[in-house]
Amino acid sequence: MTYGTCSIRLSLELAQDKRALLSAQVRSLKGVVAASVGDKALTVWYKDALPLALVRRLVKRMEEECATHDPELDMAGYRREAIFSLVSFAGMKALEKLAPEAFAGHEDLPQPPRAGDCAQLSQEWHRGHGERIADRTPIR
Repeated sequence: MTYGTCSIRLSLELAQDKRALLSAQVRSLKGVVAASVGDKALTVWYKDALPLALVRRLVKRMEEECATHDPELDMAGYRREAIFSLVSFAGMKALEKLAPEAFAGHEDLPQPPRAGDCAQLSQEWHRGHGERIADRTPIR
């Protein structure tokens, strides 16, 4: 009965969930004692003989599954979103200049708190509860 170890380089870096899935699939093979997937390598500890063809097939299948992610498609989506954002902004600015009455009613809508407002609220709160904080009594 002999034990051995084998490291197989991966062609791409796998996500954490895919690493766990690949190591579990390799551990399910007969003769494999343990398997660990690092950043760019799969390390397999085995007893007697390693079914290397099966391991390579599993690695290849996982890499193909993860390789469907095409950076060119992502860049095209990013460009599309950027163009949409710029056109929307330009359209709103043009509408603001051409039809200011459309924007006249928006002053009465609630505005998000600004940094100065938050600082003032914080100071008021500390003035009211400062002695409790110093005494470490719970605030209810």
